Amino acid sequence: MKKIPISTVLLSVLISQSQFVYAQKTYTPAQLKSMIQSGKYPAQGDVQTQTVSSSYSECIATMDEILGAVRPYYPVQTIASSRVLRVEKAWTNDGAVTVSCSAPDRKMVLTRSSYR
Repeated sequence: MKKIPISTVLLSVLISQSQFVYAQKTYTPAQLKSMIQSGKYPAQGDVQTQTVSSSYSECIATMDEILGAVRPYYPVQTIASSRVLRVEKAWTNDGAVTVSCSAPDRKMVLTRSSYR
């Protein structure tokens, strides 16, 4: 079985964020930055979670690569950061994505939710 690169999985999650069929609320990058800076986060709908096996170092590298590409345009916050766990959240125009890397579990967990 061929292993799919984690960066491909994470990128597909970010892209699929905009492919929900039902109507959803969207925000501009400026609106999101203002909301996040003021602590008034957008309301989120149902959550979808995907887990991928990954070494901690590979997970962190993928997280940095993908969220680094989003960071210039959309708000990204580090929720937790230690030697064994890192959690970051990005708010894009049509939904939020949380990425978690766990060393003990050797997992990357991707959670996404559209705005309501």
